[in-house]
Formats: sequence, structure tokens, C-alpha cells
Amino acid sequence: MKTSLNKRKSDIKYRRTKRGFLNQTYQNMKKRVEGKNLRSSKYYIGLKLMDKEEFLYYSESSIKFHNLWLFWRNKKFTRKYSPSVDRIDKNKGYTMDNIRWITLGFNSSRKRK
Repeated sequence: MKTSLNKRKSDIKYRRTKRGFLNQTYQNMKKRVEGKNLRSSKYYIGLKLMDKEEFLYYSESSIKFHNLWLFWRNKKFTRKYSPSVDRIDKNKGYTMDNIRWITLGFNSSRKRK
């Protein structure tokens, strides 16, 4: 019991680093386009996905991502303030020319419209 609790805390701590957050974000994008996220695969399955190294480079060199990540950290990692990848054109995939960083709260509100 104690070991799994420590692992969970360690996982959370890693996901709150920039690299850990980006790795988790990429894995989530990959699950969507591969149809492994059953809740939302109908919207994403078969869409293009940039390779992981390209995504990491794009994100790590993005001032917008860094500013959003710092804002999220300053808000004590409150979920609605976390950085979120937005596909500009919903008919296109996760490609460099079709994504931007926004907050999860803003991204979620866009989906409801």
C-alpha cells in the first residue's frame, strides 16, 4: 500500500515538471488519434500526429507554453489553468501548423460552444 502511494506521489510530481507534463500530453494525444481513448476517439481517430521529438521541440521552444506552465504552477497546479494543446482547425490533426497552447479551462469552454 505504501509503495503504490509513493509511486503515485512520484508520478504526480514528475507530471508537474515541464518535461513530464509534455510527455503525458503527447501520450494523451497519441491515444486519441489511435482510438485508445474510447470517450473521445470518434473526434480524433486517424488524424495526423506529429512525432514526439517535433512536439517536444515545438513546446519547449514556445514562450506561450512556458508562460502558461508558470501560470499553472503559480495557481498551485489547478486543473483549469493547466496548459492545453488546442487544434486550431478541428478537422486537422496535431501538426505544427495546427496547434497552439491555451489553458484547459479556455479549451474546454470552446468545446461546449
